[in-house]
Amino acid sequence: MQLCGSLPFVEALETGMELCGMYARREFSDEGMASRDYRLIDAQALRRRLEQWHDLKGLVEARRVARFLESGSASPMESKVYLLLCLPQRYGGYNLPHPELNPEVLLTQEGSLLLRQEKVYPDMLWRKSKLVLEYDGGYHRLEDQPLRDEMRASVLESMGYTVLRVKKEQAKNALAFDGVAHAVARHLKKRIRPLSLSQEHAREELRSKLFLPQKGTEYE
Repeated sequence: MQLCGSLPFVEALETGMELCGMYARREFSDEGMASRDYRLIDAQALRRRLEQWHDLKGLVEARRVARFLESGSASPMESKVYLLLCLPQRYGGYNLPHPELNPEVLLTQEGSLLLRQEKVYPDMLWRKSKLVLEYDGGYHRLEDQPLRDEMRASVLESMGYTVLRVKKEQAKNALAFDGVAHAVARHLKKRIRPLSLSQEHAREELRSKLFLPQKGTEYE
């Protein structure tokens, strides 16, 4: 509530995603972020707590921000992609259904033998539609990780999942990301409505704030 009393809406959203996520942003470092194996708070628990309070400074804005938060994001760029896809169009997003972020997916016996692990954690999962969206950041280009990613995608596809990918360059390019969003929508059987003039401005503003250059920082 204190943060929402002073932060702009988009910055408050990103801060909320970090608190509910598995990372901490680092400014002025080569890494740009630090991973952690725990969340500071669960998004649903945060919403419940905010509903219990009344007449406090910053509460109205905190409730507005908390509506759009999801737990489990593993990086700032995953959070940005999620926000672009799922925020309502009046805020500049595509208004798509919220996915699970880095949820546990148990593998088949064959998949476990191939990957040498019993479960995987896709970046974004729409479980009922069996759709996975993976964000390919800098980590995914290291050593044998591309091969591991392809093997994991093959295993998931053999289990009936559709696996889509989005690269950092696509996320940062409005036209390229529009294609990604429409591909996700098609698999979810959702229609993306044409934007009004005010919604077009909202999307431009959202993208400009999400991808505002920060000196010395490169979030993957």
